[in-house]
Amino acid sequence: MLLGGLGLLFALSRNTPAHTAAPPTSVLLHATVAIPTSTPLTSIIVHISGAVVQPGVYELPADARTADAVQAAGGLLATADQTRVNLAARLEDAQQIIIPVQPPPALAAPLGEAAPAEADALAPPPPPTLININTASMAELTSLPGIGETLATRIILHRQDYGDFQHPDELEYVAGIGPNLLEQIRPFIQTTSP
Repeated sequence: MLLGGLGLLFALSRNTPAHTAAPPTSVLLHATVAIPTSTPLTSIIVHISGAVVQPGVYELPADARTADAVQAAGGLLATADQTRVNLAARLEDAQQIIIPVQPPPALAAPLGEAAPAEADALAPPPPPTLININTASMAELTSLPGIGETLATRIILHRQDYGDFQHPDELEYVAGIGPNLLEQIRPFIQTTSP
């Protein structure tokens, strides 16, 4: 009988839960959702070309100025026209900076001749003498816009190592000469003698 009572007690305890879960006592009344905001840039990427020593793409601090980009590119070339560049201008991410070259000096009238009339002064200048990049000296090469002594030396060494350039586009094989610089000097160069 004792066993029967224990069995009954055991069966009853299985049908009724011994412990019921209490409903949650706390209710979430307000949730704060973090919405991602754009964080301020700590650096920017700019592209500088034209009359600088090493044209290219540079990473600069977010508060950089044009002068910082020029410095990162190795400085201005002697042919740079600083009067047309605001070195204090603030830069933005993905900005392109083109440093212009100085215009050629105005042709002076020879001694004893009158200066050209005003209408003649407005006429376009005569075409420049083309420089043959296969025979040009260091001085001739450095007279080209954007070509300093370093690039002129590289052009001469490339010529010595690989032979004459067959086309001006082959200058891109010279380290430091990219498409922008090539387009800048293209009007002044040739690969054949006149």
